[in-house]
Amino acid sequence: MTALSRITLVLFFMGHGMAGHALASDGQDHLTPVPDEVKQHILGKVPPKDLGAVAGVSKDLHNHANDEALWRQKALEAGLTTKP
Repeated sequence: MTALSRITLVLFFMGHGMAGHALASDGQDHLTPVPDEVKQHILGKVPPKDLGAVAGVSKDLHNHANDEALWRQKALEAGLTTKP
C-alpha cells in the first residue's frame, strides 16, 4: 500500500465519522511508514474541529494532532493570535 493510499484511507474514514476504525480494517497500521512531515502537512489542512477525530486513530496521529506548532498555525489562521 502506498503512502498516498494510506492517507486516503484515513481521510475517508475521518470523513465518514469512523476515524477510530481506520486502522482496524485489515489489522495493520498503514500510517507508520508515512513520513512525519507528510502527516503534519495533511493535518495542517484538517479543520480544527476534526483534529479530535484524527487524534483517535492512533497514538502517532494523536501526537501529531496535538502538536503545538500545528495549533499555533490553526490559531493564526483563525485570527486568534498574530504571533507565529
